[in-house]
Amino acid sequence: MCPDKPSAPVSSKTIDVEVGGDKSIPCLEVIGNPPAAISWYRGNTTGGDNITNNLDLDVKNAAESDAGWYTCFAKNVFGNATVKVLVQVGKLDTF
Repeated sequence: MCPDKPSAPVSSKTIDVEVGGDKSIPCLEVIGNPPAAISWYRGNTTGGDNITNNLDLDVKNAAESDAGWYTCFAKNVFGNATVKVLVQVGKLDTF
């Protein structure tokens, strides 16, 4: 595999999470060589609070306060990519 900056198949997506439920939200299929370091931020930019450096964003016991935009930032020595995720929290029959 040739050295390459991170990339993702889409730039944004929406995830529905049931109130009180758990959901593991992957940073999609971010690819790059060498593998990218992943950081998740609250908000739709990387200027917000860094909340985790895991590949997946884990929402536990979801509350309405968890709803909103999150940004996955993938970076390696050749560049970076972002994926914006809108998390909606509610009752499953309302989505």
